[in-house]
Amino acid sequence: MRKFYLTLIIIISSLIILTGCNSEPKDSVVPTTPIQEEDNDKPAEDKNTNSEESNKESDDSQSSPSENQTIEEQTFEEFYTTISKNPVGYIQSILPNFQIWMDQQELVKLVGEPDQKSPGKNDWEDEVWVYDNIKGYRLQVQMVNQSVMNFQLMKSLPSTGRIPTIVNKPVPTKNAPLENSELGFEQVLIGFSTDEVLSRWGEPSMFFLTYDEMYGYDLALVYKGATVHVFLEAEKPYVHMMEANQYGSILTARGISIGSSVNEVIDYYGQPEYDWKETETLIYATSDYWFAIKFTISNDKVAGISIYEAS
Repeated sequence: MRKFYLTLIIIISSLIILTGCNSEPKDSVVPTTPIQEEDNDKPAEDKNTNSEESNKESDDSQSSPSENQTIEEQTFEEFYTTISKNPVGYIQSILPNFQIWMDQQELVKLVGEPDQKSPGKNDWEDEVWVYDNIKGYRLQVQMVNQSVMNFQLMKSLPSTGRIPTIVNKPVPTKNAPLENSELGFEQVLIGFSTDEVLSRWGEPSMFFLTYDEMYGYDLALVYKGATVHVFLEAEKPYVHMMEANQYGSILTARGISIGSSVNEVIDYYGQPEYDWKETETLIYATSDYWFAIKFTISNDKVAGISIYEAS
């Protein structure tokens, strides 16, 4: 009888051991299927949201233009809004850490060696350094005592910059005092706001931002024939100077242009009260001496025309 019970116990123990070997504890199961089921069970709106965000990121990465493309697509008015509000910040966005009076070594460390170097145009100017392309801009730097004194940051624009010709203009009186209505070219005058210039002439073909020790920050709008200088240091920026340039031909209110003879200038504006041959300039001012027009003479012909605020 004991032998029977002993045999029964051994058989039961063997069955328990075999059963335990063929089953796994719950904690050891790898939950691959439940994770997949959780993904599939996510609300449809969550899945759509993730899909939209993914598509948006993909679209943004494809549609975001490069820095140069962004610059090319901007209109002058967009540039001007930024420049007029904060010219220093605008420069820093293109040339971080650029400063007036930084020495040559600092400039080279910042933007590298210039593409061109030329001797200074006067006794106090050492050299002029030119960088042809910095983020789509042309940089020209005046070096004095081996440091940056003045600079010009230029940007070309897609506009033609063609100045519309005004027809049926009044015939000027020869040898008459200079009038305020003559202080400009083709109905754009000294004292105009930038908006007034753009409304009459449209967008320029290029612009450049300049710093000068005397005048501070100046923004020049370049058209075919004339360059318009906007004084940025005023509470409301305004045109304080206009010049005839080499990009086209433009006439003063009395019909004088670059290439006109000295005799034509004197015939229309009068004989100056000083010996113009010593300075090679003919200067005519308004009666209050507040504004003036200057003709630079070379070989008895007009080589340059400037209309400016004389005070």
